[in-house]
Amino acid sequence: MNTLIKNLRVIISLAFMAITTATIVSAAVGVGVHYRWIVSVQIVPCFLEAFVASIVAWLIITIIFGRVYCSSVCPLGTLQDFISRLYAPRGRESSVRRYRYRRELRGVRLFFLIVMLLAVIFGTSVIIYALDPFSAYVHIIDSALYPTMPLDPLIVPFSAFLTGIATALVTVIFSLRWGRLLCNTLCPVGTLLGYISARSLFRFDINADFCTRCGKCEDVCKSSCIDLTDLVVDGSRCVDCFNCISVCPHNAIRYTTSRHRLSDPLMQPTSSASSVSAPASNQSVKSPSES
Repeated sequence: MNTLIKNLRVIISLAFMAITTATIVSAAVGVGVHYRWIVSVQIVPCFLEAFVASIVAWLIITIIFGRVYCSSVCPLGTLQDFISRLYAPRGRESSVRRYRYRRELRGVRLFFLIVMLLAVIFGTSVIIYALDPFSAYVHIIDSALYPTMPLDPLIVPFSAFLTGIATALVTVIFSLRWGRLLCNTLCPVGTLLGYISARSLFRFDINADFCTRCGKCEDVCKSSCIDLTDLVVDGSRCVDCFNCISVCPHNAIRYTTSRHRLSDPLMQPTSSASSVSAPASNQSVKSPSES
């Protein structure tokens, strides 16, 4: 069931990315296809175009389910997932740890969010379109199409091409090395939604009675938000990709509205005890029932 949910999320995200890309390409080559409905489901364009219904809808969705937008609708997020898959270890290197828990860069996230809010207030379009993930994806696609576009600089300025190339390079570098760190550090949309999803109705919860700290969930967490020391998932950075629950061998991670309490409170992990019990490598720690 967990794998089915993850695969469904992947299908939806790829569908949104494909439709968005096809629409952007059609508009760029002058076919005349309008993509207003595509814009209406993107966070920043919703605010700029005052699509109240879309804004309210995303607010409700995030409050209930978390950062679904980041995992399924944002084309730049899907692009990052696709790029990060290219670096997935194979064969002999499959034992190498891919991702690890990283502390939140709260100051950096807050800085870019404030910059974005000020840009919206004062109408600084250059900053808005540079930080908006949807606009960044449009720049990337436009830069790829630049050789086929008219060479008139008034129609397609060369600066737009350079902006797209720079955006693509940053996206590739971040995605290959750190997965979704770009979403959880520089993206103001991710930060804004993260503040809401930190207390969303549905969140990922780790059952401490079942978890053996094998590290498999941490290995596939592109957001690097699973802390196996305290057995918590940082909801503000989790993008609801469902990778963790699909690989957990003991079904210790649940996407639920409830929070698990230890059946034996005396077994509550502490930082010092967890650091000793947590595997230093990629080896699993057996539970009492398995030893």
